[in-house]
Amino acid sequence: MWRIAQAKLRGNTLTFGSRLPVVSGPKLRRCYNEDVAYGYRVPKQFEYPDYSPEQLKNRQQQAALVCLVDAYRSVGHRATDLDPLHLQQQPSIPELNPARYGLSNMNEQFNIDGILEMPPKGGSKTASIAEIHQTLVDIYCGHVA
Repeated sequence: MWRIAQAKLRGNTLTFGSRLPVVSGPKLRRCYNEDVAYGYRVPKQFEYPDYSPEQLKNRQQQAALVCLVDAYRSVGHRATDLDPLHLQQQPSIPELNPARYGLSNMNEQFNIDGILEMPPKGGSKTASIAEIHQTLVDIYCGHVA
């Protein structure tokens, strides 16, 4: 019976007396709340969000900044503020230091389009290393991270 349902979803017509074809193509998954034959549906295709060509070029030019942002995304939780009384000294995480990636000038402006979503300041897509670093600390290393 389920092969008849699969064939109907693919546009084939079958009768009970006909020989059932071998079902090929995308696998069908069980679903319970959709209005399809016998509860089977074709799975949704997942697509990664694409960057525009300008954003890809910017990511290539600002590779050090991309590495810093990725470091905060992967190990930023280790620098969270979990001690509200500050009884213990927080360990220093060398991966989160911008100088490790060659970003020592904290006033240097970078184009952050396609790298990091920050609140816009006057419609500009540029920010200094100090602003980017503070935003990353607020997002990944705050009291609730």
